[in-house]
Amino acid sequence: MYIPKPIVKSGFFFTPSNSDDKYPGTLTISDGGRAELEITSSKVAFISLNEREIGRLIGEVEGGYVTLEGCAYRSMYLPFGTPGKSLITAETVFDGVGFNELPLFSSLRFCVDGLSEWLGESAFHINHAKSFEDTTITIQRPKEVRCILPDGTEMEINIEMKVPGSIKFPSIELFQQAYIVVQPTEPKPLKFFQKLSHQLTRFFSFTIGKTVAIHSLSAKFEDDKLSELQKRVSVYFRSLNGTDKAEFSRREMLLGYRSLAPRFEALLGSWLNDYDNLMPALHHHYSVQDGSHRYADTKFLAIAQAVEALHRRTFDTRKWPKAEYKEKVQAILAGCPEEERVWLNGKLAYGNEISLAERLHQLIDRFGAVFGDEDAIHQIVRRTVNTRNYHAHYDPHGEAKALKGAALIALTYHLRVLFTLSLLVRLGYTEEEAIKVADFDYLKRMLSTAKAIHEAGDYEGS
Repeated sequence: MYIPKPIVKSGFFFTPSNSDDKYPGTLTISDGGRAELEITSSKVAFISLNEREIGRLIGEVEGGYVTLEGCAYRSMYLPFGTPGKSLITAETVFDGVGFNELPLFSSLRFCVDGLSEWLGESAFHINHAKSFEDTTITIQRPKEVRCILPDGTEMEINIEMKVPGSIKFPSIELFQQAYIVVQPTEPKPLKFFQKLSHQLTRFFSFTIGKTVAIHSLSAKFEDDKLSELQKRVSVYFRSLNGTDKAEFSRREMLLGYRSLAPRFEALLGSWLNDYDNLMPALHHHYSVQDGSHRYADTKFLAIAQAVEALHRRTFDTRKWPKAEYKEKVQAILAGCPEEERVWLNGKLAYGNEISLAERLHQLIDRFGAVFGDEDAIHQIVRRTVNTRNYHAHYDPHGEAKALKGAALIALTYHLRVLFTLSLLVRLGYTEEEAIKVADFDYLKRMLSTAKAIHEAGDYEGS
């Protein structure tokens, strides 16, 4: 979760069950959604000395109330008759209301870094004329993007606009930002929205081709006693998505909205339906895309694992049908000395698995036009297997065959392209359509870099 500068609120904090027992404190919400409450007291606040978990706290702070959910002591001051400071962490903060009991929420609104550029639609249109004095700016909100998610949840992408209320010198600012609203068929707990927003943010990270941060979250709950404005509360929580603010260019993205528009709902539905199944593969893919690995060998190993996991999760490929292989194993074990059967059974447990080379060929052979001729594809597969085996086991006999340096970087780029094209096909693209995507700038740069390294002959290993 991206928070440009820390949010600091001071006031008095108490538990819903004992609102008279209040303690002064300062709440700080920092980048990443990390929430910490520092309180001052001359005794153990909220719980007994031998406890750590607090649960829910309500704060009466400047500007209103806050609710802190999932509170626990990080450091506890042990009282010796004088006041001292303790530090409490919170999993979630609701800014603007004090909840005695958490309600269900009817919708969540949030922004994703780079979403405006991905959408590619502007609310402001500059009409240049021959004379500068005749230049005009018109404001027209673009048509919103609407779709229905697989569980019936409505999703909308729209644009927020702001214009200055008065003229400022020497410059004035026009503001526009795309945002997302998700509204399920019935009110849901916050955890539903947290999971969905994470999956959606990861979808945009994939199509944008960069780590993106979620920010500016607000949830709506129902209460007949409150106005529409009062029913919406700002929400902060620790996010698994990125926290850094980045620069985005539509040309450098994998797929912008205009490329996806005719199939956006279907593609997004496939993503959400398959997300849990693809999680292991996506985890390794994002660890490379997000820059979590600083060294070439760990980047390679992560993307190799991503490709292998993607194949395992999307192909049901074995050497023999399950029943046939089971019969083979039983026949082999029947002819084996009894004292060796446990050992042999362990060896045969994975005998029906196809090799990594076979998995790679089943993925890459579909995109031959992207990676080159049969010999080029064979080299990519062989180098991937040799290098993966070495970095998985560090067998000294395999070191000479493992790629290093620039050659390893080139191989990593090839595997990143292979993962992306294979995932697009899984989500609904035809193989021919996926091959065309390889001509877009995002993947083309990876392929061009790999080709340049290959042509330079900068290869160690084989």
